[in-house]
Amino acid sequence: MPYIRTKGIIIREVNTGESDKSVAIFTRELGKVYAYARGARKYKGSISQAAGYFCYGEFLLYKIRDSYSIKSFQIEESFYNIRNDLCKLAYASHFAEIISYSVQEELPSEELLRLLLNTLHYLAGADCKSDDPSGEGRTPELLCAVFELRALAILGFGPETEVCAECGAEPGACDDFLFSFEKCGLVCGSCRGNDVSAISISNDAALAIRHIVQSDDGGLFAFRLKGKPLRELGVITRRYLRERLGHDFIKPDFIRQISF
Repeated sequence: MPYIRTKGIIIREVNTGESDKSVAIFTRELGKVYAYARGARKYKGSISQAAGYFCYGEFLLYKIRDSYSIKSFQIEESFYNIRNDLCKLAYASHFAEIISYSVQEELPSEELLRLLLNTLHYLAGADCKSDDPSGEGRTPELLCAVFELRALAILGFGPETEVCAECGAEPGACDDFLFSFEKCGLVCGSCRGNDVSAISISNDAALAIRHIVQSDDGGLFAFRLKGKPLRELGVITRRYLRERLGHDFIKPDFIRQISF
């Protein structure tokens, strides 16, 4: 019976039978895998922890034919502040749905896993009732936009941000930029033409898009955005996510409902 030791995070859980759970684990070495946590709802211990939504740690898995089971689990981070807050849980579930929908089974992406963990780290300390991204905090709305666009870039769907997606002009050569869903990137005002998909955005929103796509991991969250530019960024990332992946993610609508 081959045992596999890997670190990962639970991104989906479903009750099965009388006491078991079926979970989706996004792992470092194996990518997304599905595993059974037998007795997770009946007995307390490492297996029940391993079946906890957004629990991160080291799994010992064993594989029989094409299915995995969890032998043991050593927790490193429970993200309790997320699981205990409806607003934060909705955002985190949205991130998990993006990964679950877009990542094929057993196709590793350490960069995407790192993005998820870093985003959840900031989300755990965010204030869902505040729209002021001052100090160390980042608003959930900003974290969501960053995750959506950066995840798409990692998956190979990143928009053109270095030059105009139509004429190739560099940012300094243009007075204004728009975001074109048809050209999949920023376009200068003179290239809009008959592109009905292009929408005007502020300079701050355009700079944020460039930063999210181009920055290294260490500097990804090292900026603030609020007010109109943040709303513009959210509109763009939500629509771009839907169009590039061909899937309507509904959790952002739920988040808007519970935010009022």
